Amino acid sequence: MSIYDINPVVDMLAYAAGYYPMPLSQLLSEVDVVMGCSGRTSIRLADIDDLKDGIVLCSASSKDIEFDLAGFATVCDIELISDPSASCSIERYVKRDTGRCFYILKHGTPIDFLDLPLQGAILDCTCSELFVCMRYLAMGGHSPGIISLTDDLQTLVAQRWLQKHSEIFSSANADKDKVFFFPASWDWQ
Repeated sequence: MSIYDINPVVDMLAYAAGYYPMPLSQLLSEVDVVMGCSGRTSIRLADIDDLKDGIVLCSASSKDIEFDLAGFATVCDIELISDPSASCSIERYVKRDTGRCFYILKHGTPIDFLDLPLQGAILDCTCSELFVCMRYLAMGGHSPGIISLTDDLQTLVAQRWLQKHSEIFSSANADKDKVFFFPASWDWQ
């Protein structure tokens, strides 16, 4: 498997592990599929002339920034060639001046998470809880020792997380009964 990383140390370690690092321009001109997983823009408009005709670009990053789609759109005609309702769309980008084409899967968004980047969403929740814990510790007023996140703060983090990561909760009216609170059900005791 051929790889490229901007960091020469990573390329050296990859070589030692049995991979084949090569310069990006050479890699792009020879391979049929690029799996971008850098977490930043890995294929830029400046790289477009190096792309092998018919190459497929897909992202395995946690973000949708691997490819300069806005830049590509300035020099390419774009055609959706898959069913618009397909879970993994395919777009053909045809460079206007050369007629050469390349394909982008799923609008350049990550294809490696079938669960709508749930891993990133869970990390978001974990980081939010850590932030709330640090804020709580910084505010003082607690005795030394192991301190757990209080139920009310954990509930607040969970509510905000659901509103951000769930379409149903983000569109619900949180002020109404039975979105996050069930006032009548608390009185059963």
